[in-house]
Amino acid sequence: MSKLDNLIPLLDPEALVRAVSPKALKAGQELFQNNAVTDIVVSGEGVRGKIKGSHPVPHTTSLRRVVTQNGQAKLEAHCSCPTFADGWEKVCHHAVAL
Repeated sequence: MSKLDNLIPLLDPEALVRAVSPKALKAGQELFQNNAVTDIVVSGEGVRGKIKGSHPVPHTTSLRRVVTQNGQAKLEAHCSCPTFADGWEKVCHHAVAL
């Protein structure tokens, strides 16, 4: 099984619903539907890209699969947006769009 195969189940819509707030889910789906995601790169057990939101400069966003100490896989996100940087969301709407 490839590393990408390990990542795919975490990107399943049902897994995202469990990992994100309803607000982030809705806003992320809207960004995705509006073709706001560009420059997608899949590497190792993660994916990264740029998401055009309300700011003129796209946000750099990444998602990766991490395994916790008890052996469970979970989704870890990073984003250059204030929502993520300020700790309001562990998985922001830009990460959902990605």
